[in-house]
Amino acid sequence: MHRMREDLREEIVQQADLFNISPDEYVERVLDAFNQNNNYREVLMEDPEEFRKFVDDYHNMTDQLLVVTPELEKWLEETDPESNMQRVLNELITFMAYNPDLLVRLYASFKKKVPLK
Repeated sequence: MHRMREDLREEIVQQADLFNISPDEYVERVLDAFNQNNNYREVLMEDPEEFRKFVDDYHNMTDQLLVVTPELEKWLEETDPESNMQRVLNELITFMAYNPDLLVRLYASFKKKVPLK
């Protein structure tokens, strides 16, 4: 078995401690994430042109969904003086825009091209 560089081992231990998991579990999660990213790349690059169109349409749609209306702004000001829900809204926007798992799942649904009932 290869000897792991001491600095790399220490970094893994530190990262694992941050998540309150064992170093072995941390390494396993990192490897799972790497494999998942490779799977995403394969799915998303089957037809790059169709995927680009999907991403453009998806972002246009989510932009419309996330327009902050005067009513929402007023509600946030009145009910959320500490900006807790504003942070949730910001996280939702980020999640919708950048979560690869969600994007892959939505793209798979898009590719089915089955009419809604």
